[in-house]
Amino acid sequence: MTATDLTNAANLAGVLKLLSANSTELVKKGEKQLKPFLKQPACTEHLLNQIQNNEEIVVRHHAALLLKKKLCAFHPKFNAQLKTALKIHLLNLMLSEPDKGVRTSIAGCVAILAKAVFSTSEQWPELFSSLMQMSQDPSEDRRALNYNLLSQVSVYCT
Repeated sequence: MTATDLTNAANLAGVLKLLSANSTELVKKGEKQLKPFLKQPACTEHLLNQIQNNEEIVVRHHAALLLKKKLCAFHPKFNAQLKTALKIHLLNLMLSEPDKGVRTSIAGCVAILAKAVFSTSEQWPELFSSLMQMSQDPSEDRRALNYNLLSQVSVYCT
C-alpha cells in the first residue's frame, strides 16, 4: 500500500487494525504503511472519518490516538472552515462515543486541539459550554469524562 491508498476508508481501517495485531511483524508493517500518510495534513480528516464512521472499537481508538498526535502540528495549516469543523466534530464525537477508552482518547484530541486553538489566540466558547454542561450532567460517566478532559486541558494549556 502507498500513502494515497490510505485515503480509502477501508484501506485505512485495515492498516489501523494491524496496530493491534498479536504479531510484532504485523504492527511494524502497519506503522510503516502509516508513516508517509501521517506526514500529510489531510490525514486528520481521514482519521476523523474513522472515528466518526467505523464500527470497530479498535479502529476508532487507534484513529483517535493518531489524530491526537497530529492535531497540534497540522492545526496552523488548516483553513478556518476545517478548524471550525474539527472543534464541532470532536466535541460531538466525544459526547456520543459509546466506548470509554475511545471516548477518553477523543477527549485527548479535544485537549490537544484546545492547546492549538488557544496558543494562536483563537476562540472556542463551545468547549467551555460543553465542560459546564458535562459537569452538571446526571450521568456519572459524563461527569468523569468532564474531569478527565479538564485534567488534560490543564496539562496542555498551561
